[in-house]
Amino acid sequence: MIVMKFGGSSLATADRVRHVGRIVKNRLCEAPILVLSAIGKTTEALITCGQKALNGEVDSSTISQSHLAILGELQLSDHELSPLLE
Repeated sequence: MIVMKFGGSSLATADRVRHVGRIVKNRLCEAPILVLSAIGKTTEALITCGQKALNGEVDSSTISQSHLAILGELQLSDHELSPLLE
């Protein structure tokens, strides 16, 4: 078993996600456990959304757009993620 932790910048783009995938794939024989941070800039965006929500403005579109863009580039379906983003 191996624990593999990847930070936000490691997951910030589709190319970076592919790179992480290759690293994990090369270690599958070690039964990896993955610890993944929020994709690049998501934590900052969540804080901003929370601050705006305190003033009654609820808008998480920046977060949704970045996640859906990466899924699109990876040619993956958003059917499981979209309900969570709503």
